[in-house]
Amino acid sequence: MIRTAALLVSLSIASTSFADIARGVVYEDMNRDGVRQTDEPGLEGVRVSNGRDVVRTDETGRYEIEAIESEAVFVIKPSGYALPLDELNKPQFSYVHSPKGSPRGLRYPGVEPTGELPESIDFALHANPEPDRFSVVLLGDPQPRNISELEYFANDIIADVNATDFAHDAAFVFSLGDIMFDTLSLFEPYDHFMSLLGKPVHNVHGNHDMNFDVADDTHADATWLRRYGPATYAFDYGKAHFIVLDNVVYEGDKDYHADLNDDQLAFIRNSLEHVPTDRLVVLAMHIPMPSVRRRAELFEILAPYEHTFSMAAHWHRQIHFFMDSEDGWTSPEPHHHLVHVTGCGSWWAGAFDERGIPHATMSDGQPNGWSLLTIDGSAYSIRFKAAGKPANEQMAIHLPSAMPQADLSSTTLVVNAWASNPRSTGEFRGGDGAWRPMAHTPQRDPGYLALKLLEEQFPGEPGRELPRPRESQSTWQAPMPDGLQPGPHMVEVRHTDMFGQVWTGQRALRVR
Repeated sequence: MIRTAALLVSLSIASTSFADIARGVVYEDMNRDGVRQTDEPGLEGVRVSNGRDVVRTDETGRYEIEAIESEAVFVIKPSGYALPLDELNKPQFSYVHSPKGSPRGLRYPGVEPTGELPESIDFALHANPEPDRFSVVLLGDPQPRNISELEYFANDIIADVNATDFAHDAAFVFSLGDIMFDTLSLFEPYDHFMSLLGKPVHNVHGNHDMNFDVADDTHADATWLRRYGPATYAFDYGKAHFIVLDNVVYEGDKDYHADLNDDQLAFIRNSLEHVPTDRLVVLAMHIPMPSVRRRAELFEILAPYEHTFSMAAHWHRQIHFFMDSEDGWTSPEPHHHLVHVTGCGSWWAGAFDERGIPHATMSDGQPNGWSLLTIDGSAYSIRFKAAGKPANEQMAIHLPSAMPQADLSSTTLVVNAWASNPRSTGEFRGGDGAWRPMAHTPQRDPGYLALKLLEEQFPGEPGRELPRPRESQSTWQAPMPDGLQPGPHMVEVRHTDMFGQVWTGQRALRVR
C-alpha cells in the first residue's frame, strides 16, 4: 500500500484486466493516516461517483464504477464522517483518471499521465459527529492578478473572517469561483493563505480559473483538476446535501458561457436519488443561475425537493433572486438564488484606504466582503459581513448633513441596506419618533455616484478606476417628513432582513 499526498487515497498498484473499471474500498480511517490497516472496516452504503454515475458500496465497503478518461472517481462524503485534508486544508476525496495526462505545453501544468488504473482505489473517511445546526463561510471571487492583490485578499477578507467571532465555529468554507484572474500560478500561494482559516476549503471553478491555451472545454480545467480534483461533486454535512457545479463552458479564445452538460445533469439526478426529499439541497456554482442555459432541466430535477438554495458570485454585485415559473421553476415556493458579494469587490479598484488596500466598492454601492451561511436542519439564514467594517455595520445612509427646513418636503432619504432584497422591510424615524416605512427602490447608489464624481475631479489619483455604476437591488427610499423643526435631529434607520435579523443605522441631520 502507498499514500499519494496529492490525493490522500491509498492505492494498491497492480495490473488489472479492466482498465476502464475503477474498483476499491471506502473505509473508516480510524488512525487518520490515509492508509488502510487490517483492522479498519469498510463502510457500507457510501456513494462513489465518476461525475455521471453514482454507486453505493456493499457491506464490505467495496465499489465498482466506470472510470471516465480525464475525469475523476470520487467519494460523496456522508453525514457523520469527514474527509482527510492535506496540509493546506484541501479535502482529499478523488482519484484523477488521465492515462495520457493533460495536453503537453500548457502554460500552467495540468495532470501528469496516470497510466493504467490501480487495482484498488481506496477512499478514507473518519467518524466526525455533525450537528443539524452549523455554519459555512462564503467567499466570492478573490480574483488576484498578482501576488499584491492576493495579499489584499488575505488582509481584507481572510484576516477579517479570522477576527470575527461569529465565524469561528464555521464547519467549512466555500470559495465561489474566480479564485484567480487567469494567472494560475497563484493557486499555490492562494491555498497557503486560505489554510490560515483553519477549516476545510471547498473551491468552486470559475471562468478565470481555466487554462486558456487549450482549444475547447475538454481540457480547460487541466490545472484545476491537477490541484483540486473534480470541479463537479457532492457531499453531505448534517442534514444538508451540497452539490458543487462547474457551470463554465469554455468556447475557446477566452470565450465561455454558463451551462451544464449531460453528464453533470445525470450526476445531479443520480446523486439526489439517495437524498430524502425533505432535506435541504444547496448548490454552489460560479456563474449565476439566470445565465445557465439548461437551468429548466436542472430545476426539473430539483422539483421534488421541498427545501433548496443556490449561490454563485461572478457579477461583482450582490443580488437575491426568487426564481419562479417564468424562470422555469415549477414548485409553488420560489427558488432562492444568491449572487454573492465578491471578495475583490470591484476587482480591487478604487482609492487605497489607511491599510494600503483599495476600498473596492462594487458598482451597486455595496462593499466587498463575505457571508456566514447558517443551516439548521432544512432551514437556513445568511449574515453578510462587510470587509474591514464593524460586524453591526450593515447599511449606508444617504442624506445631507444639513438643509433648510423648506427643502425637507423635496428630500428623499436613500439607504443601501447591504445584502437586502424585496423580502426585507425598511423603516426610519426622526423628529417625532414615529417609525415610517421605506420602499424597496432599485437605483444607482448615491454614494457610489459620488465616488465616480471624485474620480472625474481628481484624475490620475492612485488606485484603479472603478467600474461604471450599476443599479443596486439593495436600495430603499422614503420622503423626509416636512415637520422637522430647526435644529439637530438623529435620523434612525431600521432594516429587518428576510431571516428576521434586525440592523440599525443612524445619521445626524441639522435643519436650518
